[in-house]
Amino acid sequence: MCGLLAIAINENRVLVTSYYNRADHDGCKGSSRSSWSCYFFPETSQECRGRAFELMQQKEAWEKGTIRTKDNYTSKEIWTSRPPRKWGSPWSYLQPTTEINGSFVAFHRKMDRRWWRAQAVRYLMRFQTEYTCQLMNAARHAAFGKEAAKMVLAGLDGEWPKANSGQPVSEIEKYVWFDHKPWIPRPLLSMHVRMGDKACEMNVVGFEEYMNLAGRIRKRFPDLHSIWLSTEMQEVIDRTKLYPRWDFYFTEVKRQVGNMTMAVYEASLGRKTSTNYPLVNFLMATESDFFIGALGSTWCFLIDGMRNTGGKVMAGYLSVNKDRCSPKGYEKDQPHQYGDDRCCSHLGGHHFSVSSLRSMRLNHPTWHLRNALDLKEDTELLTRLKDLNFCERDNHPDGWDNGDGNLQQQNLL
Repeated sequence: MCGLLAIAINENRVLVTSYYNRADHDGCKGSSRSSWSCYFFPETSQECRGRAFELMQQKEAWEKGTIRTKDNYTSKEIWTSRPPRKWGSPWSYLQPTTEINGSFVAFHRKMDRRWWRAQAVRYLMRFQTEYTCQLMNAARHAAFGKEAAKMVLAGLDGEWPKANSGQPVSEIEKYVWFDHKPWIPRPLLSMHVRMGDKACEMNVVGFEEYMNLAGRIRKRFPDLHSIWLSTEMQEVIDRTKLYPRWDFYFTEVKRQVGNMTMAVYEASLGRKTSTNYPLVNFLMATESDFFIGALGSTWCFLIDGMRNTGGKVMAGYLSVNKDRCSPKGYEKDQPHQYGDDRCCSHLGGHHFSVSSLRSMRLNHPTWHLRNALDLKEDTELLTRLKDLNFCERDNHPDGWDNGDGNLQQQNLL
């Protein structure tokens, strides 16, 4: 959606979304089912949406290019769309507050794209719907409810207070205290731990490395003892027992065990649960005081963007690894410590693993690799792909998503 929004702005169009597969479940009721508006405020006004669907029925609108869909653009154009320049180049003035292995990051690659995606995600998720608020309230109540209740009981002086619904609300309560947010333990550290099959995309590390970074933060902020833990791995949850001096909070959901792939894991949860609980973890991470993640994780990339646009820049971001499989961060054909896959084979400057290539082939059987990777005359890489039973097809559909949770929909521009 970030890429399509950029295209819309650059072409002076309005982005209108249609089918959102992640919202196609019983939790999203009525007109919000299968729609982005189930979770967040609609991307545009109802008037614009209505007009767009009217134009879709007109042949002339298609012929003149008034209406365009995502099928008018290649996957590469969507994913690597040029960030809008209407606001100048604010990314050129940004200084990252990210640290890796004790070293401060001077700059991120493609800062313009990083800046734009942060702005786009903040816009698209700017207001939570009632359904999303209910999900967040349920998660906070399950994690912090008993602790909050003990605080309330400890603060009571005498009898239980009577309801004051009949009394007028004071002006300070009406105009000053009205924006009181739900209680969570402060300071709170959010930690997103990725392992398992993520090893085919980045260098993953053990839970101990994450906790070492948590200890480093606590040296500077000794009152920190609460961690909101986001992970798909049951092994990580089990290892929290080795750190009794920390208070861990996490959603109660079935997690991956052993070598279960992410696709199989999400299928076992069902669409509703596999969408709702990561969303809760994402929003909790944006509200937390500190964050530890992995620069190689796209999820952490989005969390960092939301935090940067939500007043958390000066809280910093401690990462356990570098961006994906960068040449400086990995040795050629280095076997990964988790599994026997060879992470980030260096072929013609492209970095990926054998298993990730097979995953591309299975999930996107009509993906035009020469177009997507801009391989040109990279014969060595093409030979490697041929050995893995990849094939090029000139009549590829340039589909954007095939089930990994993004918008599988018509996007009207």
